[in-house]
Amino acid sequence: MSARSVSEFTSPFGASPTFGVGEEASRVETYFTQLQEHALGSVALGKEKEDALTDLYVAFSESCAPGWDGYDAASASYDSYLRAKRFIQALPANFPAPEVAVDPDGEVSLEWYCPTGRVFSVSIGANDELTYAGKFSPTRKTHGTEIFTSQIPQVILDNIRRVMA
Repeated sequence: MSARSVSEFTSPFGASPTFGVGEEASRVETYFTQLQEHALGSVALGKEKEDALTDLYVAFSESCAPGWDGYDAASASYDSYLRAKRFIQALPANFPAPEVAVDPDGEVSLEWYCPTGRVFSVSIGANDELTYAGKFSPTRKTHGTEIFTSQIPQVILDNIRRVMA
């Protein structure tokens, strides 16, 4: 696979999670897209997200072949890549960007770390399934599964906040 910029891929997130039709809905969608692009171009609002999207593309491109890890890892799932991209784009502007990795099963993992040892991880499957786990202290842990539609589930946003608190 040749190296291409992340911006060359069409966003599966689209301009906005709207179901509107007609001329007015089209204008709103265009304005929303322009706002997103402007925010990503902003150092204050978008640099960290843009870096995470670049890291995602690099991790994906380095793990496209079966056995990419030197063992029996599955090749990275393009569907998981697209959903991870949509997830990163959907993160609120005031949230830190995650560390990005590809799991041996081909799914994309996003992780948030805190110097105090707190960690939260979300594995993004090709079927919109988000599997998450977090450790906030030696006795405070969480895990579960959610479905990712057009918005990040509240329980996942709450757990990212717990890591950063």
